[in-house]
Amino acid sequence: MELIISLIIFLSGGFIFGYAFTFPRMEGTNYPGPGFFPKVVGFGLMVLSFVFIVKNIKKRAWPRVPRFKEIKYELINVLAIIASVLFYIYVSEYLGFLVTVSIILVSLMLLLKVPWKKSFILGIGATVITYLLFNRLLSVPLPGGFFMW
Repeated sequence: MELIISLIIFLSGGFIFGYAFTFPRMEGTNYPGPGFFPKVVGFGLMVLSFVFIVKNIKKRAWPRVPRFKEIKYELINVLAIIASVLFYIYVSEYLGFLVTVSIILVSLMLLLKVPWKKSFILGIGATVITYLLFNRLLSVPLPGGFFMW
């Protein structure tokens, strides 16, 4: 299963990398342009998934049919991610970025059986760092919610 997922990620990275070349260039500047970050992400996905593919081939981890219990656990995780995205879309304008993302990160970590203290510290810490990076440093407007500071 890991080998198949690695191949899908490798192909996705190749698509992202290739598609980034279609973005318009910023003429007259020395800046990398809007396609730079997608190229870096696509290339990084390809390199890391290739390393994982080689690792799996060396240890002969060929795809196998997963047991029902494994499928159920993986399906719950996938549904939790989808629910988190929908929760953010519909609730972030009311609760704000900080509260919404903190709830999502802590909930997902608890679902993955991370100890609750660690979940709260990492979830809230990662949210605050992300907020400071995007809102304060990069001036990206994030939903303020009922706090609006």
